[in-house]
Amino acid sequence: PFQKVLQEEYPPQASEAEQDKIALRKAYAAVAMIVMKKNPEKTWHYLNENEETVKKRSNIFKRRAIIENLFPMGGDVRMLLRHLDHESNTAAKETVLRAFDHLEFSRVKPGDLSLIKLSAVRFFESDPSASIHGLAEWLIREVNRTVPLDIYDFKGKKVPLVGVSYEWDFNVFNQTMVLVQCSLSDEDRQFFGENPAPQKQYLLAVMNKEVTEDLYSKVMESPGGSEFPKRNLDSHQMALFCNELSRKEGISLDQWCFESVPNTGPRGQMRLVSDFGRRTGFRFATRDEYRKITRLRQDGFEVDQMSRDDESQRIEVFNLTNKLTCAAVARLMPNHLGIFDLQGSVQELSATRIVGANGEPEYYIVGGSYKNHQMEGVNQAIPHDYCLAEVGFRVVRTMFLK
Repeated sequence: PFQKVLQEEYPPQASEAEQDKIALRKAYAAVAMIVMKKNPEKTWHYLNENEETVKKRSNIFKRRAIIENLFPMGGDVRMLLRHLDHESNTAAKETVLRAFDHLEFSRVKPGDLSLIKLSAVRFFESDPSASIHGLAEWLIREVNRTVPLDIYDFKGKKVPLVGVSYEWDFNVFNQTMVLVQCSLSDEDRQFFGENPAPQKQYLLAVMNKEVTEDLYSKVMESPGGSEFPKRNLDSHQMALFCNELSRKEGISLDQWCFESVPNTGPRGQMRLVSDFGRRTGFRFATRDEYRKITRLRQDGFEVDQMSRDDESQRIEVFNLTNKLTCAAVARLMPNHLGIFDLQGSVQELSATRIVGANGEPEYYIVGGSYKNHQMEGVNQAIPHDYCLAEVGFRVVRTMFLK
């Protein structure tokens, strides 16, 4: 009977509600066949997203139902890991890895936890997909939190496979930089100089996590910190961090994105150079780049839905801390690009500025925080010298224009 459900066709004139019902039936049938081990290999193609556009919405419902029910209905960890080792479809791998969010790790046998971690490490170190890489990092962290196996050293240098085109890379401090193809917008054109990219395309490297206290202490050579976001800094302190990271990365001075403001007293002030968009030094993302990173897919329904789900989970996590402090970075799963905490944790300073009422620059802040659970706060600006407990930052850099 399950096979018949999987072979069920969508009626040509079916409404969205009818398509959703069929998709959910297919999802439950696929999960049942995998759990019962009745020709499970034949059901894996139902995890793919490669259906025609008219069915895309239903395919999203089907994928989410599989994610939420695969382990609660009795999915076998070892069988799923064996399949992942041979799966080539990125969407199918992503679906199974996201299903681990619904696995009770405390009830998993130590031997199976070790196998989960071994598989996650392989994906983290060698899978070209930024999404799979990010999900694998989350999975490693979850296993480490459950039982202190051999703690994986995220700071150890990994060497990606030669000849493989990766969607991510590591910077000099072994932080993951996700490579995102961007189109130059009218809003950002002013930041790319007089003659920006002829085809309005560029590659943006985005750090997959917010700058932590630990990373800040290493870059600035100050006392050590934690895996919590670095906060309570003004824009000038964040700019100094970006320049220092550029220096340690070996980026030439003429490519740094921040410069000193003359005659600003002993503490000094920093400002973005006028053409920072075309320079390769580290900086903040612009407001429009943040929008693209958050909602890059054309099928906006899934991104919006996943963002809403992520936000509801994050509120639940932060309620456990009475909303008095934020969680450590990468506490929840990354988005579809393998980037963590875009919709919560702390709000992030952007590179988009306005002139405030007193003639001083103000920076837009983006995202939500543990104090403010807004989905995409891109219209609030703060003065350049403000330090806020709910505002941190993430670094990006332009790789090349084309």
